[in-house]
Amino acid sequence: MEIVASFLLEKVLVFFPEIAIKYSQMISEMTELSVSTVFFVVVMAPIFEETIFRFLIMGGVNKLLPFIVANIIQAFLFGLYHMNLVQGIYAFVLGLYIGYIKKIFGGIIYCIVFHMSLNLSGLFVDKVFGNQSELILLICFVISATIAAIITYNVKREEKCTDGLSLTNS
Repeated sequence: MEIVASFLLEKVLVFFPEIAIKYSQMISEMTELSVSTVFFVVVMAPIFEETIFRFLIMGGVNKLLPFIVANIIQAFLFGLYHMNLVQGIYAFVLGLYIGYIKKIFGGIIYCIVFHMSLNLSGLFVDKVFGNQSELILLICFVISATIAAIITYNVKREEKCTDGLSLTNS
C-alpha cells in the first residue's frame, strides 16, 4: 500500500514540486509529540474516521451499489477529507485497503485497530529513524497488518466456537 501511494505521489509531484515542500513544512509543524497530539492522532482520529468513512459512508453506499464502487467512493472521500494532495493520495490507497478489511471482517473495530497502529507508527517513525523512515514505515505497515490479521483470526475463531468447546486439547 505504501509502495503504491509512493509511486503515485512520485508521478504527481513531478508536476507540483511546491506541494511537496508545503507538505513537508506542514508535517514538521504537526509532529510535535504532545500527549494531546498523540491522543488525537492515535485514538480519536481513527475512531472518528472509521465510523464516518467505513461504517456510515461505505456501509450506506454498499446497500445501493456493489462493494467495489462503495469502497472507491469512501476511499476517494477519505482522501479528500485529508485536504492536501500528498496525504490525499496516501489516504485514498489506505482507504481502499481498510475498506477491504471492513468487507472481510465485518466490524469497524478491526479497521480502527489497524488505523490506530498505522497512525502510531507514523507519528514516531520519522522522529526516531529520520532518513530511513520510508523503509521503517513499510516494516511497520507489515507488522501492523500481521498483528491485525492475527487478532482478527483469533476473534473470528472464538466466534465460530459457539458450542462451548475449546479448540485446544488442554
